[in-house]
Amino acid sequence: SIPAKMCNQSQDGLYIEIDRALQPGSSISIKMVAPEEDHPEDAYYMHNTRVIWCEKVYDETSRFGIGVKILRSIVRAEVLTSRLG
Repeated sequence: SIPAKMCNQSQDGLYIEIDRALQPGSSISIKMVAPEEDHPEDAYYMHNTRVIWCEKVYDETSRFGIGVKILRSIVRAEVLTSRLG
């Protein structure tokens, strides 16, 4: 697992920043956790994506900007049974 910062999202793609380069054409899975105040039942999105481009971010960090195309998305939520009683 590699921590990433999502900077932008469109209907079929994401722009993320991470601390290593990824090869264009690579397939990656991205798990996006919903904020707890919006979905306290531990909901998240799982995106299967393909890396379209990767470029060094030109600032003081060693991050890379990655553009990915979303191929498939799944929404998952593990509802707490204590809330159903």
